[in-house]
Amino acid sequence: MRGRRHRLGAAGGALAAGLALAALVLATGEASAHMGHGPVIKGAVLYQRLCASCHGAKARGDGPRAADALAPPADLTRLPERSGGGLDRARVAALLEGPGRLDVHGTPDAAVWGAPGLGAPGPDGTPSQKLADLLDYLEHIQSAR
Repeated sequence: MRGRRHRLGAAGGALAAGLALAALVLATGEASAHMGHGPVIKGAVLYQRLCASCHGAKARGDGPRAADALAPPADLTRLPERSGGGLDRARVAALLEGPGRLDVHGTPDAAVWGAPGLGAPGPDGTPSQKLADLLDYLEHIQSAR
């Protein structure tokens, strides 16, 4: 067993972290009826890998790297309050990877969370699958507050 654990290395640790995160997402509340658990869990894993260092594990803007950010990270659990209702997926997508991209997130070629980014929206504005999964997770945490 010891040899197997050694061979798994970082991949095994990432898998264990992903499974623990999936359990946490499912334990914090059910996803909306229109949304399967798969995209929410994938989005949660992406969030923890790409966003949590600044926005915090619970998305409240209090991550361990928040003090290093160019601007205070937003509390992502309060996004609907800024748009007058539900999560404005198109606006959030634009802030991350679209034409309205925030400078604090870096450039399309060098996102602050590392390359490659989430993937730019398609010509019709449709988000990449990674970005859609992240948006599903952000939408989920709005209802889990």
